[in-house]
Amino acid sequence: MSRHTIPILVGNDNSKKASCIETFQKLPQEDLHSWLAAQQERGLQLQHDNEKTLLASSNTDAGSVSFLVIGRPLDTIAPLDDLLNRCNSRLTDGGTLCCVATPAAVKRQQLRQRWPWGIRNIAVAIHHLWHHVAAKLWISRGLYRLVTGEHHRSMSRVEILGRLRHAGFDITYQHVHGNTLALCATRIGDPILEPPHIGAFIGLPRIGKGGKQVRIYKIRTMHAYSEFLQADLYSRHHLTKKGKIQHDYRVTFVGHWLRKHWIDEWPMLFNLLRGDIKLVGVRPLSESFFRLYSPEMQRLRTQYKPGLLPPLYAQPINANNLDSVQESERQYLEAYAQHPLRTDWHYFWRIVGNIVFRRRRSA
Repeated sequence: MSRHTIPILVGNDNSKKASCIETFQKLPQEDLHSWLAAQQERGLQLQHDNEKTLLASSNTDAGSVSFLVIGRPLDTIAPLDDLLNRCNSRLTDGGTLCCVATPAAVKRQQLRQRWPWGIRNIAVAIHHLWHHVAAKLWISRGLYRLVTGEHHRSMSRVEILGRLRHAGFDITYQHVHGNTLALCATRIGDPILEPPHIGAFIGLPRIGKGGKQVRIYKIRTMHAYSEFLQADLYSRHHLTKKGKIQHDYRVTFVGHWLRKHWIDEWPMLFNLLRGDIKLVGVRPLSESFFRLYSPEMQRLRTQYKPGLLPPLYAQPINANNLDSVQESERQYLEAYAQHPLRTDWHYFWRIVGNIVFRRRRSA
């Protein structure tokens, strides 16, 4: 089989769907191809897409398929987003996509087992820099694509989940079998049109004054495609006392350090100089997070510019839920409406005091 060939099992028979998905979930990756052949003998259709003609090929069965099984690990397929979007268009609403992948953490562990002590850490570092960093940086991704064909990319588990969510799927099953991450996802809508942000410096769309969208610049602290998992994470884990999502596994090891020292927010000074935000004010929110606010707070928030230093850091308030965060912001915004300069002056020194003397940190 060519490395550009993508075997896809197509199912339209709902009577076979449950048993097929159940056996897939218990399947080791090394048995995937023989399992696909066995399913074909049961009467299911096994198609072979080609990476080179993925976008040009017609979608004659659009919206008519009950379930699909991708017969190659996602981290070996390029262009992956195009394949996932095409799978979305072929499935009916509520249809199921099954797939496998080898996450970056598993690949690192395999390298450590393969190389002797003293060399293994160097091998892991080189692998990460080439197959993860170089594959994403604009200055090197063209060379990486030319040399590797993007068939050996290193993708974190978070990125894999985020790519599926970006393609319009909700993850219903995920489990690691040996070195394989098995996934099942349900089609819940069309792919998200917002492009992913994968560079080291990112510009994120946020809700600004008047409800207009502004692009806020930051240093990336999360895995790629993390932003598409935000609403799901909040519904499951809610907020910490610092107003952040609890147990946020999207943040990288380096990202935690950058957040701790506020380094990730230095590019926001450009937004400050450009007039997108002011020095003190409520944090600029993503559209998905903004929709979680009450209608009253949405209206109040969009009357003013967002800020670089949030009022939450001026108050010793227990912001372990969204209501507490909204109350903190409401107090600030109502005070600001009465006395703008005095309120910002007062809040600025309280925030600076908490950061400098009480060691208040962003994450």
